[in-house]
Amino acid sequence: MTTPLEIKVTRIRPIEGNNHLKAFADISLNNSITIRNLKVVEGDNGLFVSMPQELSKTNGKWYDSVRCQNKEVREEISDLVLVAYKKEVKVKE
Repeated sequence: MTTPLEIKVTRIRPIEGNNHLKAFADISLNNSITIRNLKVVEGDNGLFVSMPQELSKTNGKWYDSVRCQNKEVREEISDLVLVAYKKEVKVKE
């Protein structure tokens, strides 16, 4: 039996300054697992969400430390984080 996945944004931390990194976000899955340090990034085509990453000690490249196994979950996480970010930024402006 599969449990429906409930995703909540638990924290948005906007980053001050004029760089591509706009915020860090934490999410909760079914009030049981927390994933910290997703990134809200300003790219060439607008805002997007990047999963947490780790720097490889062997080759110096960055790799996702959390990976979604299906496109729908990835899109839902991205949509929820971006909505929460936009709401947070408007409150502070």
